[in-house]
Amino acid sequence: MSDLTHLGKVIEHDSNIKEFFKNSAIKRKQQKEVFNSFAQDSYSQITNQFIDTVIDSGRLADLPKIIQTYISYCKILNKEEDIKIISAKELT
Repeated sequence: MSDLTHLGKVIEHDSNIKEFFKNSAIKRKQQKEVFNSFAQDSYSQITNQFIDTVIDSGRLADLPKIIQTYISYCKILNKEEDIKIISAKELT
């Protein structure tokens, strides 16, 4: 989950990577090369294989949505919820 959370943040905050992933005209081999150039060594083997599968199936443009769905399922499985605390005084 930490790999996909990090990758989701990278995609969200780096407009060049986001646009690259959305461009379906780029060949899959090039997509793999770009992904491997910034992520191969930092992510687990399972995450790298998952991304290769996403690229091979031509769904790289859907990766941000796939990551969001995966994270939401993990939170459900772990019984985690996002909360917002409102306080009259600043909390430490």
